[in-house]
Amino acid sequence: MTGNKFEWDFTRDVVFDRPAPGEPPRAPKATPRREMRILSDDELKRFMKAAQQSGPKDDALFHLIFYFGLRVGEATAILMGDVNVHARPERQVTIRALKNGLTKTYDIPAWLWHKVARWLRDRQPSDSPYLFPHRDRADTPASREGVQCSFKALAKRASITRKVSVHDLRHTAATKLAMNGDSLVDIAGWLRHRSLTSSQRYIDHRNNKEHERRVKQRFAKGIV
Repeated sequence: MTGNKFEWDFTRDVVFDRPAPGEPPRAPKATPRREMRILSDDELKRFMKAAQQSGPKDDALFHLIFYFGLRVGEATAILMGDVNVHARPERQVTIRALKNGLTKTYDIPAWLWHKVARWLRDRQPSDSPYLFPHRDRADTPASREGVQCSFKALAKRASITRKVSVHDLRHTAATKLAMNGDSLVDIAGWLRHRSLTSSQRYIDHRNNKEHERRVKQRFAKGIV
């Protein structure tokens, strides 16, 4: 990219600020990592209650997103053919790969299938190939913007006043797996990560929390 001030190294995810002629080389600047927001147990409970009260679509959609740690695009891309209603002992859903992810088939637990089945009975347009179709176009999945808008409305109804997004449900699910003792490999597999590096942040969060707990315990009665 001769002549440009900035160059991008896709293998390292950093930006190189190209020096002017005669200046010494500058160290690469790491791109800032997106803040990882995690819903508290109380916030999650209130949000899911609001989703359930909103109706079958939001109830099924956001419970699926949380339980399987879905990206919004993964959720809206689910086809009717990806839902195996005949599988036993539990029904199954296949999540198709997006970005650098993996395609994976999961069992749907009975309590979650109850929510999905309830939505299937009311789903409109009923002839759409998508599990969550666009409200006005049967051949199109629900838009990411629409899902985000619904999430924000439900978060407001649940009295969650801080900034949160749909993707935070994925972070919350992964963090709960880590806090439950799941390994890095287990978390990466569940989230369909190709690289373990993508899942390391959840292990780091767990380790930080455990260290914080030990420090508090050590100094529970004061410094000395």
